[in-house]
Amino acid sequence: MCTHLLRKQTQKEKQQLATARTMDFGTIVKPFPVKLKPNLVVNPRNLQFPVKSPTLEKLEEYFKLLPKKPLHWTNTYGFVAMDVGACILNEIPLEIEDISPIYLDGMNEKGLSAASLWLSGSEYQEESDRDDNLMFLNVVAYALGMCANVTEVKEALSTINIVCPSEFLMGYPAHYIFVDADPKSKPLVVEYLHGVPVFHDVSNGVLTNYPAYNEMLKEQERYKNLTVYQKPHESPGLLGLPADSSSISRF
Repeated sequence: MCTHLLRKQTQKEKQQLATARTMDFGTIVKPFPVKLKPNLVVNPRNLQFPVKSPTLEKLEEYFKLLPKKPLHWTNTYGFVAMDVGACILNEIPLEIEDISPIYLDGMNEKGLSAASLWLSGSEYQEESDRDDNLMFLNVVAYALGMCANVTEVKEALSTINIVCPSEFLMGYPAHYIFVDADPKSKPLVVEYLHGVPVFHDVSNGVLTNYPAYNEMLKEQERYKNLTVYQKPHESPGLLGLPADSSSISRF
């Protein structure tokens, strides 16, 4: 149950942007218990990705966290990100440094921010026989390390395969939202449905979870007539205001 927000504010004739998200994840119990304990990591330029720890290399045959022919890259931009990699195996007594990082959120030196949220029904792409396969848990690291704005993110994700080679992680689907530092630029939502990427240029930077973005917009139509005003002898203008914690109501 996560929500992403974008706030635009004008100060001294200059528009400022702020992005934020909640991580209302609680505890995952399948395939093994996971309690998220985010770890803030600074990644300078010129690091090689994907990061592989000696510990996970030994477990790779079993967990299959990387595709057979993974995309490798050296990041152009430095970025900070929230790592939950150490949580994935938190029932095993390991140090954070022993586990490859998994970045779900972050921002790079160009002001591009990225967030991944839960989207039930996601279906990633098929692995190709080329070295262009990117594990879905590495999308944030790739985008922040290689892209300066949402236009570059869209171009990049249009040319590589986002995959999930691990049967243990097939039940953890995600979609993504990217916001760059240009106030005139629209945020980008990226979803993987029926094995293909779907891109949405969004207006307000709001993203929650299920359903997919197009379906969420249809749901929003139900509330377009809500108003803070009430005409005499008529029902309150906010009658029917969604107030529960569901993804649609939060959107």
